[in-house]
Amino acid sequence: MRNGKYTTILIDDESWTRDVLRYIGKWDELGIEIVAEASDGEYGLELVVSLNPDIIISDVKMPNMSGLTLVDTLRKRDCHAKVIFVSGYDDFQFVRNAVQLQATDYLLKPVKPEELNAQLERCVKELSQEQGSDSTKDLSLQGVLHVNWFTDYTDLRTSIYESLKANNLDLLQKRMESLEALVIQSEGDSPSKNIAIYIHFDFHNMLQKFISECGYSFNKIMDEKASSYVFSSNFSFHEMIQSIRALFIKAIMKMEHLKKEKNKIDIKLICKYIESNYTENISLEKTAENFYISKEYLSKVLKSETGAGFSGYITGLRMKKAKELLLTDVAIKEIAEMTGYKELGHFYKVFKKYYGITPGEMLNNIRNQE
Repeated sequence: MRNGKYTTILIDDESWTRDVLRYIGKWDELGIEIVAEASDGEYGLELVVSLNPDIIISDVKMPNMSGLTLVDTLRKRDCHAKVIFVSGYDDFQFVRNAVQLQATDYLLKPVKPEELNAQLERCVKELSQEQGSDSTKDLSLQGVLHVNWFTDYTDLRTSIYESLKANNLDLLQKRMESLEALVIQSEGDSPSKNIAIYIHFDFHNMLQKFISECGYSFNKIMDEKASSYVFSSNFSFHEMIQSIRALFIKAIMKMEHLKKEKNKIDIKLICKYIESNYTENISLEKTAENFYISKEYLSKVLKSETGAGFSGYITGLRMKKAKELLLTDVAIKEIAEMTGYKELGHFYKVFKKYYGITPGEMLNNIRNQE
């Protein structure tokens, strides 16, 4: 379990099958997170060993290692994860082997949504009922990565995190390149599966930590596929490092965007506030304080959007309302009070300046037109 959710790994050599499973599964509703994907049994085995998922969803026939061999190997290693097989083969022997391996179910492709979700729900119920489960085991740096370049790796890891916090994309790029060079120099162009898997999830955990420390949830910043990298037989360590870097940059850009949106003035909301309060003792200062912005900035944006400054905008609202009230036979003195003017003389002065005539003259003009 990770972040309060049960974890699952998808293992299938057909990308469209993994996409379908992602789409039809009620993952959030059932409290399940897809943490990784593999397109062959060998990488699937390494992922399970490294990440210790609660649920494994695996194809039966795959390159390098079949799903049945994969699960058989895991069971011999005392792995108790729930297993759901998906297969295009309605073969009795396959089904029998799946049962012997204590699989939760054997689903035929194309997998039906109701069948998959019923078995996922069954897995969740069984996991929640089991006591002393080892499914909460976390990825441990010392427990996974035993290499003689470990100290250099951790130093680079720290520097990469510092460049993340500083939002320094150029420095992030250089340090990611240094990380890649360190691993390739030490392990060759194709590092072992367990090292590649570990580094990917170590940096993914770093990304989660970074986002959390910035005050956001991971799901708000990243889409659902960001947490799952597909490990396959044509795996490229360089491409994996680039994908990690891309995730870091995406997170930085998204959080910067959200910060700007948070600080951006919603002029429609401000205008609505003014329209609801213009007859009261409203002021530029009080309105700015209400929206946590400076009065200078508010005045500037309001004039840019409406063509009038704060006082001019309020005067316009009051005068338009006064004209409407003149048509209802309300006394001019009452109109002045209803539009926020305590002194009748002040009301007359503003009205004439705005319309070019007095309230009485406008009223006479209206009556003469009837």
